[in-house]
Amino acid sequence: MNAIKENSTVGEFTVQCLIKKNEYTESYKVVDKDGKSYFLKLYVLARTPDKLVHTEGHEVLEILALRKLHDVSKVSYVTHGTVDSAYGECPYVVTNYITGEVLADRLKRKGCLNEEEARAIFAEILNEQRASTKSESATITSPLTMS
Repeated sequence: MNAIKENSTVGEFTVQCLIKKNEYTESYKVVDKDGKSYFLKLYVLARTPDKLVHTEGHEVLEILALRKLHDVSKVSYVTHGTVDSAYGECPYVVTNYITGEVLADRLKRKGCLNEEEARAIFAEILNEQRASTKSESATITSPLTMS
C-alpha cells in the first residue's frame, strides 16, 4: 500500500504517480497548478532509521540538508511539510524534477563506467562540492551534518 494515492493533493501539488519505494521512503512525481513537474519524497517516520533523523527537532536530516543547500545545488529545494497518509503523519520534501537515473542503479544495470563517463560524473560532483563550499548559508562538515 502506498502512503498517498495518485491524484491526491499534498500542499499545492497533485500526485501523479509513484516513482520508487523502499522500506521508509516513497518517491512521487507531482505537478503544481500550472502542470510543472516536481519530485516529492515522503518519509515514513515510524520506519526511518534513527541515524537519519535529527534527535532534537525530529526532522529528517536529508530535508534539513536540502533546505540549507537550496541556492547552490542542482537538486533544488522547493518546499517541505507533512501530510496525513496511510502511515500517519509523514514529512516530505519537494525538489525540482530531474530526469535520469541514480548512479547506483546505473552501475547495477550496466556495471562499470568507462573512463569518459566516470570523468564526467566526477567533474559534476567536484563542481557541486565547489559550489556548496562557496555558499555562506551551509558548510558541509560530514555526509550527514551541516553547520
